[in-house]
Amino acid sequence: MPAVGDRVRWAAVALLLVAGGAVRGEKQEIAPPELTWQEAVARGDRILLDQEPPTQAEAHYRQALGLMKAESEATAAAESLILDRLGQALAAQGKQDQAELSFLRSLRWRIAGSGHHAATAETLENLAAVYYEMGKGDEGFAAFEQSHRLRVEIFGENSVQAARSFSLLAAAHHLQGDLVQAEALYRRAVANLRPHANDPCARDQLMLALVNLSLVLKEKRGDEEAAVLEADVLEKEGLGLLSSPECPPSLGESPWGRSSGS
Repeated sequence: MPAVGDRVRWAAVALLLVAGGAVRGEKQEIAPPELTWQEAVARGDRILLDQEPPTQAEAHYRQALGLMKAESEATAAAESLILDRLGQALAAQGKQDQAELSFLRSLRWRIAGSGHHAATAETLENLAAVYYEMGKGDEGFAAFEQSHRLRVEIFGENSVQAARSFSLLAAAHHLQGDLVQAEALYRRAVANLRPHANDPCARDQLMLALVNLSLVLKEKRGDEEAAVLEADVLEKEGLGLLSSPECPPSLGESPWGRSSGS
């Protein structure tokens, strides 16, 4: 298990990733067999996004796997998508070992396709989060680095998409106690996002980057008055962005192959 301090800092990473709801013990609802695999995935997505019992989402994703494999047009892209979603549902239940295997299977299918896609970066980020929850910091850091390289290669280092991985990599450095690198990477994320502050999703990312940067500054510089004031200003600026239009929640790539939110 991670140390208490590490678990507190890990909250900064958790804010940047999609999390499922708490398990409340309801019976699993399995999608009727007449559904398509896309509809079964959509039902599971709604459960996770609404923070309903992830056990129900898991049942829908497992049903989607069976439906997809029964179709003659089953593809690596479809299976990798469902396995990624299944991993998210398992992680939301605290089944980290099973989630790890599901994400690794998803990555194998993604790499078997083109591999050079934003969805691959999303699965790497989900896998990294599971590794940190399992206390495997080195593996988690490596997965975040791989995701970051992929986003930069696809979208460019000054893009909004790369800003997400700058923030996640900053949080990973923060977990390792490297405050210098964490500050530099959060500042890079902020610089990428400011020109796009009129976009609700970019604005939400900017808010989180500013708040997390302020946490790093407080920890790095202790009780020095100037640093405390700077951190307070950053916090106020970040929290003020909460009045912006809400960015629609997303679990990543849509069931129909479009990438959303990344």
